[in-house]
Amino acid sequence: MSKEIMVNTRTETGKGAMGRARKNGQVPAVLYGKGTENVMLYASVGELDSAKFRAGDEAVLVLNGEKIAVRVMDVQVNYMKSQIMHLDFCRA
Repeated sequence: MSKEIMVNTRTETGKGAMGRARKNGQVPAVLYGKGTENVMLYASVGELDSAKFRAGDEAVLVLNGEKIAVRVMDVQVNYMKSQIMHLDFCRA
């Protein structure tokens, strides 16, 4: 069973913007795939905490009402704080 994650697009990039987002409970992510443009995303920490992610897991992103089947390609975790710092998704 795939995990369903609500995501929003983001326009900000950079260390400062990502730090502010994390303080506000958002996790930066990126969605990429062959023949499509990369999409920068935010996912809610609450949604990600309920599902444990590893590279290779399958999930469904809900972006503006559209469901997108994806595979988790990379999960960056701060092990000292036990929190996800960044996610990479690839279109399935």
